[in-house]
Amino acid sequence: MNIISLESGKSTWLFPVEEILPLGGADGQNISAAIASKYEFRHPPANPTREDIDKNGLKFAAGQMVHDGHLVNIIEFTVFNDGIVAVSTATENAEAFLNDIYRFLVSEFGFRTITSNVKKVMVSTVVVEFERTLAGLVRGHKAEKDIVAKHLNAVENTDFPLELARVDFVLNMDPEFRPPNVPRLLIEKRANTQFSQHRYFSTAPVHTTSHLMILERFERGLAGNK
Repeated sequence: MNIISLESGKSTWLFPVEEILPLGGADGQNISAAIASKYEFRHPPANPTREDIDKNGLKFAAGQMVHDGHLVNIIEFTVFNDGIVAVSTATENAEAFLNDIYRFLVSEFGFRTITSNVKKVMVSTVVVEFERTLAGLVRGHKAEKDIVAKHLNAVENTDFPLELARVDFVLNMDPEFRPPNVPRLLIEKRANTQFSQHRYFSTAPVHTTSHLMILERFERGLAGNK
């Protein structure tokens, strides 16, 4: 498997942000300026109103930090009333940033300890190239493929081979336990590429390293179906 790009890695901490604010109050402009300076955000918040913050959050963009001896980009950092969100190229970098900025706010501005149970949500998005097409998943079902190809080609009177463009794995959850966003792993053909490139976009609610490991095992499964 060839990794074409790490599109994004998002880490979200869900908790009531009001519980960590200093009891004596906080100078929002001073804190925003310090965050922008420390992480070199090129696009800090531009004097948003309270209504803007309540609706869209307090957003910083295009920053950076050193993690494990490497400079990493922080694509976006947003503070909402019910949590904080960071986006980098990998979820591990985004998670490291949230840990770092929380320690910074505690040490420099007297922010308090989070007392709620923090729900952490990850979303990893990558683009990879496999050695073979997804069609390997349906090998051995030639009759069924031929029927589908025949009917699809009949639409425009063509004679093209059938390809599998998308695989969507989702948990079969009981309705009473189903969250708003059901955990799923999606693999689909990259837009504007040829099937012969075997290039796919994939997203999953896991750390980027785990995501890539899953895709590598998936590719080995494709090889087994050749």
